[in-house]
Amino acid sequence: MTPAELVDAAEATYGRLGVTVERFAAFLATRELSQARPDLVLACACLDRAPRALAYFEEHLLAPVGARLARVHGSQVADEVVGRLRETLYLAAPGREARLASYAGRGDLRGWLEVVAVREAHKVRRREVRGHDDADILESLPDDDDLELRQMKTQHRAELAQAFREALDRATPRSRLLLRQRYLDGLTFDEIAGLHNVHRITVMRWMARTEKDLLLEIQHALSARLGLATREVADLVEDARSRLDLSLRGLLADGAAR
Repeated sequence: MTPAELVDAAEATYGRLGVTVERFAAFLATRELSQARPDLVLACACLDRAPRALAYFEEHLLAPVGARLARVHGSQVADEVVGRLRETLYLAAPGREARLASYAGRGDLRGWLEVVAVREAHKVRRREVRGHDDADILESLPDDDDLELRQMKTQHRAELAQAFREALDRATPRSRLLLRQRYLDGLTFDEIAGLHNVHRITVMRWMARTEKDLLLEIQHALSARLGLATREVADLVEDARSRLDLSLRGLLADGAAR
């Protein structure tokens, strides 16, 4: 959809928001997305402090989230969280951007707000229990981008798992053997080197190349299947890299590499 079409779609859903096509196009240009969504128009309008946008956000997004928090954590925690969000979502504190600016449009805005609110509620509860100040608690929790990535991972979990399986199926027999020895059998580089009668440095090079090729195959599979933007695919693949040992161990144990 073009910026003009997105603005029209957003106003059909939310009413007139006071965002021009030119303003939204400039806002959209700061984000690398394969498919933008009308929620971004609402976010843009709220960051611009457009009265109708803020009223809609307050009534249809923030208030329901606050009500759910009250049922889980009690009204006192919910009121504090909603108050904090009103202070930080639209207005930038010195040296920091407004919190809503971190919404990148990967998932819907309501889901993003819910995970941000839950994170804030945990900060409040943990401070009450431990007596930590905000800075301590902030360091112990993932940032908003991580939460949005978590939402995207949940949405595409099946596709990511399938991409892993396909990449493993396309690996060469030697690569699959190396992966099985390293991740399923738990052999060290020295032990693998002994089995192949090569130096451990050679094994390390083989493994580095094998893992790189595997991640590239996963990236290509995700790009083709999901049509995501380069940045979004890169985020998923980087997360896959951090959990490569666990993912491969499960697939190899299930016989996916046979």
